Amino acid sequence: MKKISDSNHSLFGTMTMYYTLRNEGYGCGHNRVYRLMCIHDIKSSYRLDPDITISDPFRNRPQKTF
Repeated sequence: MKKISDSNHSLFGTMTMYYTLRNEGYGCGHNRVYRLMCIHDIKSSYRLDPDITISDPFRNRPQKTF
């Protein structure tokens, strides 16, 4: 599992890791994969939603005119 996680830069979640292990010939359930990933601190990377933006705190402030 560590080798698979390192090879794909930790992009695999539990189910993708489960399917990959199953295709490589390892027989185990997805709950066991989840438990082993938690024990060995293997976490998947999260991609940010491109629609979410951080608002500019100065955007709605009136401009000071002198």
